[in-house]
Amino acid sequence: MNSDTKIELYTIHNTQNMNEFVLIRKDQFKEGLRFLDYVNMGGKVLTLDTSPPLVQNPDTQ
Repeated sequence: MNSDTKIELYTIHNTQNMNEFVLIRKDQFKEGLRFLDYVNMGGKVLTLDTSPPLVQNPDTQ
């Protein structure tokens, strides 16, 4: 494989769930496709955890 090959990745935002993104290759991007279309194409789903930590770090006082 050519060592110069670089794969550009895109993230597509899920409008239904603000914390969810799907990671796709640039060449998979098509105008008009929805989030679930990319998931069905095999895109990697990323979820941002925005909940606060349950345990506060005692060292940061």
